[in-house]
Amino acid sequence: MLSGNITDEIFNSILPTYQLERAYEWYSSYGSPDEQVQILIYLGRSYFADGDYDKAMSIYTNALDIAEKTSSITSLDILMTI
Repeated sequence: MLSGNITDEIFNSILPTYQLERAYEWYSSYGSPDEQVQILIYLGRSYFADGDYDKAMSIYTNALDIAEKTSSITSLDILMTI
């Protein structure tokens, strides 16, 4: 997730999708809802960069569902960055 944060700061290319998929597997089990939303946004960006727009939209929708279920203002703020 640190790489995603750095990417936001320096406007560099995002990590490959397979690496973000692995990170999401970990965060989905051990991360907070805010962290899960954040890693899903990075994963969605990666799919978008790969040209898989339908998969990216599906991931963004999943992130929104998590944010709504937890009523997390932080997660909703994160989603506004998309």
